[in-house]
Amino acid sequence: MPGRENGTLQVLKKKLSLQPLFAKERTRRSSSPPLPSKKHASRSPSPPRLDESNENTLVCTSTWDSRLERHQILKLDTNLSVSIGDSFEANPGSEVTNIPKFEYGPIRYPKMIRLLLILPATYDDEPLETIMFHADPREIPYQALSCASNDRKQTRLMHCNGRGLAVTETVYSALLNIRNLGDRKIFSTVWTDAVCINQADMQERESHLRLCKTIFSTAAVTIAHLDGTEKSRRKVFETVDMLHEACRNDEFRERLEEDGLDLSSLDQLCIGNKRLRIPLDNRVELSKVFSHPWFERVWNWPEVSLSKKVYFLYGSALRPWSFFADAAWCMHQLRWESSLNSECIVHGQTRMDLKYDHMLHLDDHRQDIRDEKPCTLL
Repeated sequence: MPGRENGTLQVLKKKLSLQPLFAKERTRRSSSPPLPSKKHASRSPSPPRLDESNENTLVCTSTWDSRLERHQILKLDTNLSVSIGDSFEANPGSEVTNIPKFEYGPIRYPKMIRLLLILPATYDDEPLETIMFHADPREIPYQALSCASNDRKQTRLMHCNGRGLAVTETVYSALLNIRNLGDRKIFSTVWTDAVCINQADMQERESHLRLCKTIFSTAAVTIAHLDGTEKSRRKVFETVDMLHEACRNDEFRERLEEDGLDLSSLDQLCIGNKRLRIPLDNRVELSKVFSHPWFERVWNWPEVSLSKKVYFLYGSALRPWSFFADAAWCMHQLRWESSLNSECIVHGQTRMDLKYDHMLHLDDHRQDIRDEKPCTLL
């Protein structure tokens, strides 16, 4: 590919530098002037939006001015300046393995949290380049990322503030997919506990527990990452989309609510005049998704119930919460687990522990919160 430099930074290699603070500015800052009135305040940021024409594209526009007194300001372009409160390398190297380790700085919670700015890339396989900054979550549009994995020992280095930060393969993959889903010219702003909280600082971790409500209720959208390859993603979303469409048909829902149905009844079910046929491979792949450890996380309850919108990220595509809730309901009505496991054994597949009932409980809990019914975590 002409003009491409493999294995090198495409954005940070431009050697971004911290915006200098002039003497007069330092004097004014040290005197702690009052914040500007709303009349003179900077234009509020545009909220992130999901492109209705393409439900796989998250567009997060960020336009704001920082008004922080103690941290250095990094100016990325004419509309975007961020407050750097952690370690920062103004002239980063290209290879992430040969650069200094990222170090967390103090954070002024509860007002401020860390957010991760994912820099856009021209090609999907370019390495992650990110900037960690401190901000008031009520003033910055961002996406909250919810992850769960069993690969905590499998880590990968990514560029953060021009330094190297080790994250799990799951988190790296999720951030990479979020970047690649977005517009090639727009920054993606993300909060995720695995990166934005100093996990080695117990006091900071405890302090962020009290911020859970603010973080997830303020986020424009919460993205639940379920891993997945492109091959499995196509099979899973083909099935999820089909079941979601079927659930919109009253006759189908009434038929599915009858007793005595199981997975063997699936090929006899119809959506109008169209017979519902789901190949065994697709059934197995969907079952693998609902075997994911994310569905067992206790923190899903506050995260999901507090979020304005929830989307599932599987492979390199998104689907809304309602699609997976409808699929889980169909699986429950068809006694999917017992029926599928017998089919899997016959075809040499591994027996799976499905958690679609967890999804239904989460959906009920989310609806109770919307209806303002009293709920507890227990």
